[in-house]
Amino acid sequence: MCSSDLFIPNTYVRRLALEERFQEFLGQTDHVVFPVIGSSGVGKTNLMCFLLEFFPTEPLLFYSGTLLSTSFLTQFTSDFNLVFSAQEAPIALLKKISALGASSGKCLTVLLDAIDEWESPDKIAELDATVGIFKHLRMRLVMSCKNSLWGEFLQRKGVDGPIKAELFPDTPEMQDFDPMELSAAVSRYSNRSEEHTSELQSPCNLVCR
Repeated sequence: MCSSDLFIPNTYVRRLALEERFQEFLGQTDHVVFPVIGSSGVGKTNLMCFLLEFFPTEPLLFYSGTLLSTSFLTQFTSDFNLVFSAQEAPIALLKKISALGASSGKCLTVLLDAIDEWESPDKIAELDATVGIFKHLRMRLVMSCKNSLWGEFLQRKGVDGPIKAELFPDTPEMQDFDPMELSAAVSRYSNRSEEHTSELQSPCNLVCR
């Protein structure tokens, strides 16, 4: 789940082109990776959090690369083992999740935000391996990354890697707001600021909470 520090729903300005492509991505299993690519501060994390909340019937999990302090698969397995008490190995766990998804007609999609900020020396190799595992088990990955660093994840020594081979095609890169989107963003943030000021000025809000 995205924390309120990362995402405030009533200030979010929708990115319809990417949202439509994501919905198409969820309806297929030929491609494993959906890329959310753009410059720093363009709104990648907000989009990732919105996708997580906008598709409540889909099995979606969110991980922040910024906060990952270990192997992604290790963290993923640890989270499941903590909740469900079993002590599964990563591959065994993923096979069970895949089988459960197949029986329900759904497949797991993991949203991995800010992969370029994941402080692991082996992150590219691990992501390559994870893409291969997810392809075999019919699961999906959404990755966000700064456009200036994205190429490092697609090729190694000039050779295309598994991530590039599994990219969902024709996915537009995130851009700065166009004039209409910018106007909507200013309006939403102004309303949010007024609501916050009103809450602070209310004696009941200050005393009764």
